Amino acid sequence: MAITAIPNPNYCFVNWTGPVTIPTSPISTVVLQQTQSVRANFAQTVTSAVSTSVLNPSANHDLLSVGLSARTNCASAANVPVQVFGDEDDQTATDSKGTVFSPDATNITLGALKLRAERVDSGDGRVYLIVVRATDAAGNNGFSCNSVVVPHDSSAAALASVNNQAMAARAYCQANGGAPPHGYFVIGDGPLIGPKK
Repeated sequence: MAITAIPNPNYCFVNWTGPVTIPTSPISTVVLQQTQSVRANFAQTVTSAVSTSVLNPSANHDLLSVGLSARTNCASAANVPVQVFGDEDDQTATDSKGTVFSPDATNITLGALKLRAERVDSGDGRVYLIVVRATDAAGNNGFSCNSVVVPHDSSAAALASVNNQAMAARAYCQANGGAPPHGYFVIGDGPLIGPKK
């Protein structure tokens, strides 16, 4: 009997579990001489992670490395572009004095991404949404959504609040093809403003 594994969007075929003739091919056959169990195994095409998910708002507006990494799970990818979005625009003043440093994301690539440790004083913390995309050698397209937060202050309540916002942003991103929620801005595309580059 011929069988075919068809992955959902953002996933790729890994292998079969069970008595198939070609365990690593999405198209294979199984000989049915008795009741048999066969399962197709899939993985998200690309997964990503950050080593630093919380930036201290008292870090004096510095750009800090967040340790962005990614892995393609079915075949190597030639190109892995990264996008950064945020719920506060890079060119928004962060205090009543009108302080602005921009851009708030630099080195927007794997292993090098830096984000600015700041948030608007009158806000409820900042969420950076990081979207990593990949197309592997087999033609599988995928994306992964990650986040880094800057809480309003050092309290547990402020951290919980901004982490809840980040969780909602990641869920929206995953459910909408890697798109940011409404009201998010592209980060890192603004002009150079201020001495902190």
